[in-house]
Amino acid sequence: MCFEVSGRREPLLAAYRAGAASIWRSALVEAPSFLEVHSLLRIRVLPEARLREVDPEARAAVSLNAPDDLVRWAVEMPRG
Repeated sequence: MCFEVSGRREPLLAAYRAGAASIWRSALVEAPSFLEVHSLLRIRVLPEARLREVDPEARAAVSLNAPDDLVRWAVEMPRG
């Protein structure tokens, strides 16, 4: 099960059965996209509206890839 946010699947914001690991492992040999791996699995895709029921800003699906992203989303890095 994964969410779709802004028209794209969020494969890291998901739950997978343990049995999917062997399929995933075999597929990784070819370096596929998440969408390609998902095509090999039975994935239930939940709409963004379902995520927003528990996370109105859909912050769980935000990618933090650069320092500006931390500022934009008011994320503070742990000290130390």
